[in-house]
Amino acid sequence: MNDQTTVVLFTGNPVLAPLGPALRAQGLHVLRARSDEEGRQALAACRGRCVVVLDATQPVGYSYRGASRLLCDPPAVPSLVLVDIDHVGAADLWRKGPETFDYAHLPTPIEALLLRVRALCLRAGLPLPEPTAAAAPPEHGTIVVMFGAKGGIGRSMIAANLAVGLTQHFGYKVALLDADLWYSAQRALLDLDSTKSIADLTHLEDPLDMDALRDALVPHSSGARVLLAPEEPWLVETIPADLPARLARAYCTQFDFVIVDTHPSTEEYVLQLLDAADRILMVTTPEVGPLRRSLEMLKLAPGLGWRDKMLLVLNRAGTGMTQDQIEATLDMRVDASIVSSGRLAVASANQGVPLLLLDPTGQEQITRDVRRLVSYIAGEPDTPWERLPARRSLLPFWRSWWAARRHTQPA
Repeated sequence: MNDQTTVVLFTGNPVLAPLGPALRAQGLHVLRARSDEEGRQALAACRGRCVVVLDATQPVGYSYRGASRLLCDPPAVPSLVLVDIDHVGAADLWRKGPETFDYAHLPTPIEALLLRVRALCLRAGLPLPEPTAAAAPPEHGTIVVMFGAKGGIGRSMIAANLAVGLTQHFGYKVALLDADLWYSAQRALLDLDSTKSIADLTHLEDPLDMDALRDALVPHSSGARVLLAPEEPWLVETIPADLPARLARAYCTQFDFVIVDTHPSTEEYVLQLLDAADRILMVTTPEVGPLRRSLEMLKLAPGLGWRDKMLLVLNRAGTGMTQDQIEATLDMRVDASIVSSGRLAVASANQGVPLLLLDPTGQEQITRDVRRLVSYIAGEPDTPWERLPARRSLLPFWRSWWAARRHTQPA
């Protein structure tokens, strides 16, 4: 261990989740720094025999400036800084140590990042184990768990659109786990009619049968695949508390993203899913009730080790408290906001067609907001909308027809 080269990862980006396992498969020791203090402790323990990967695009739990100061303090730590195309902060860091600092633009394939880290180690004179065929990066996706401290705030709608968007717009392989076992919404939101459900997998023991897991999935027209909650409520009692989390981890080996819709409670199976998550999307709305419940969860999160992987999604933004008030109340930054649009949201739910498919050209702000969240989770820039010729809306016609009909009908 003392002679082993260490890679310290300053990153909370879900797209980079496979990097740690891939580096370990290369025979490198990996430490993850989720805060400035963790980074300080890691560098104090292995300075002189380590390199750093610093994600400057999505600092989560640590500050870019704080981390860069740690790396530039003599002796400077050889580092690979991951930046956006337009990011300028890395240029200052690069000028301070051109011999030991490198940078790469995201998105970059994990295999390419592995080569850049190995090259950085060689330039720094650090020993590297010989790569073997078994050291290929493992296939490992990202588990994104949706959580809302209250029902009816749009958590399931966001989960459905996230699965559809990651598949349709970015070409990822996506599995959606409907783990709101008692009050499932995904059957209606995605218009899926199947008798298959998670209850079909209760007999499985470790190691899980991957053929059975694949057979239980229901395909959606978008390309995403869905594991539905049972239709019969009594079947929920037959599902072991540890099964949903075990399934999420298993599907993670077969899919790029596993999106998990959950129940707004702290039942045991929900807690295990939150523990298994790489990212927790906590959905709230600008109302006192949901914000109070969200604050209660945020108070528990640090002790459970979840705080650094939580993202705050504000749904129905602009209808109540301001974003500044919400951030001050929760002492947490709003990572994504989605405006309120009752008409389109209701039409989406009634038709069983997700927003991203119902409004494919992004005519409505709510659709653009959802698409922006999808891009953020994918860790990729939001691609331009494919604008089609605007269709003449029939809404004014129907409004006038309905008004005329009301006036001509007897009371």
